[in-house]
Amino acid sequence: MKASRTIEQTPGSLFFKPGFPFFVNRIEESFELLEHTHDFYEINYVAEGHGYHRIGEQVLPVRRGDLFWIPLGVSHVFRPAAARGSEPLIVYNCLFQEAAFERVSAEEAAVHGMREETAWRHLREQGAEFAQLLEPMLREFLGRQPGYRLWVQSEWAKLMILLHRRLSADTPAVRSAQALQELLDRIALHPEGNYSLAWAAATLGWSERHTQRQVKTLAGVPFKTYVHNSKIHICCQRLRETNQTIPEIARSVGYQDLKHFHALFKRKTGMTPGQYRREHRT
Repeated sequence: MKASRTIEQTPGSLFFKPGFPFFVNRIEESFELLEHTHDFYEINYVAEGHGYHRIGEQVLPVRRGDLFWIPLGVSHVFRPAAARGSEPLIVYNCLFQEAAFERVSAEEAAVHGMREETAWRHLREQGAEFAQLLEPMLREFLGRQPGYRLWVQSEWAKLMILLHRRLSADTPAVRSAQALQELLDRIALHPEGNYSLAWAAATLGWSERHTQRQVKTLAGVPFKTYVHNSKIHICCQRLRETNQTIPEIARSVGYQDLKHFHALFKRKTGMTPGQYRREHRT
């Protein structure tokens, strides 16, 4: 029998002051908060670290740059990757009531259009566009300086317009490009994996030929070259910054054949690993 989950109802009265339908905070997520639903809208932005976000029946891995639109009545909760991790999960939360829309002219379709987004949505930051709106919003909300309410409302309106634009442009082609970028990011962040073109194609649901073509368009090099470049990049970093031996570094990114590793490293950098360490050691 499937175990039932406990889902709390979080009322807006815990956050909102009379006459001001906005609340902003920045918290370190833990395992204490229960999954919850609420009678207000919420925008969550992952500012630091990584972990998981349970939304309804789905559990998504999250990392810095992820943003979520949570409409009325959708249950969710964040969890860090570990109870006491070295990289805590830090999330900005922008909460607002239905009354927030009444503060904006009905002619501003981009803002009011977000009312029609009745399902949760997930976006990836393309630069620092979300942080550049949420950071000053939080600073003004906490500082309570004269005019802060108008400032918070202004940043919120800009955030809503940005979300509407991004969601309106969320076409299949955009989603495919995002999926490929996330796969390439995974390779760059975890170079120890045994990555093949067949694995990439299966992960993306594409043919190997299409995958190779799209990787070359986005990264500028074939898939296998991108994988080796990512591994050698991490090796260079570890040669500069750690005391690991060269064999240890090679094995840490998946190279078990040291002769092959030395030849590949020299072909990519123009010098042996030992020469690179002597010339670039910090």
